Parts: sequence; structure tokens; C-alpha cells
Amino acid sequence: MRPIKIDQKNEAKIAAQLGDLTMHTFSQGYQVRDLAAAASSYLTKLGLTSQASQKGAVVTFSSGGSVPSAYKWPRLTNCVQIERRATGWFLTSVERTSTYGDADQPVYTLTSEQDAICVAGFRKGWTVNPVQSAAETAQDLEDTAHLRDKSNPDMHRGYRPKFLKETL
Repeated sequence: MRPIKIDQKNEAKIAAQLGDLTMHTFSQGYQVRDLAAAASSYLTKLGLTSQASQKGAVVTFSSGGSVPSAYKWPRLTNCVQIERRATGWFLTSVERTSTYGDADQPVYTLTSEQDAICVAGFRKGWTVNPVQSAAETAQDLEDTAHLRDKSNPDMHRGYRPKFLKETL
């Protein structure tokens, strides 16, 4: 299949490409436009805020959602694959597949540069402590040994502060 740019003027071409895939979802061109908008929104949340940074991302959507766990037969799902290029999102693949159980969530395939941007943005949320040496860890254990000492009368299970004993 030749890639088709996902926009309003190409909805008829996209609908023709979807053809007889009329089950569940993805049967109309506007639905594929909605998928592209959802993909852009998700990539923006990951930290790929510019269109240039999203270039090269590939997203695969499967129709159908979840089914009860007792459903033991394979079922058909529609898979639509879109790719972000310099000028926008393009429909690159449409196929009907058979699956057991629930349909997959959208699968995002990123380039290594996009992965680095996402991971760097995610890591802004915490700091990493340097690894302590074994000697420093042993010293920390010695410093807190009195807290674990069973002979210490204040550290046994039935310990209650004086003010609690007096009120009970």
C-alpha cells in the first residue's frame, strides 16, 4: 500500500483503503484522523512537543477492545498503522488480524533519539543518590544498632509512651 497523508481531503482515499474493514472501528477516514490526533497528543505528553521531534514515530492501533475472559475463540480485529513524517501523519498499513482475548493497546515505536528525549524528560522527576560503599553501609548499621537491640526495654513490642499508659 502507498502511504496516504491523513487529512480531511484524503478521507475518501483512506475510506477506500479501509475497504471492507467495517467491524468494530476504523471504517471511516475521520476515525483514522482521530487516531492520528490521539497519537500526537500522547507523543506530546511523552515530551516530544514539536512536530519535528515526532518525525519517525510509528503507531499501531487495534480495534475491538476487551472481551470477557471466558471468550475462548479467536476474533478478528482491524490493525491500522500510521507513521509521523515531516509533513504530517500517514496511513501506512491496514490489515485484518485474528487474535485471542483482548485487542492490544496502541503500540508506539520510537526512534532512538525520541527514546532519549522521553527518558530524559521522565528522569527530571527524581535524583539518584550515589552508591554507598560497604564500609559506609556497615557504619550506618552500627549507628542504628541501638534501635534493633532487643534488650532495650523501650524497643520491645509492648512499649507505650508514658502519656498513653496514663490515659488508658
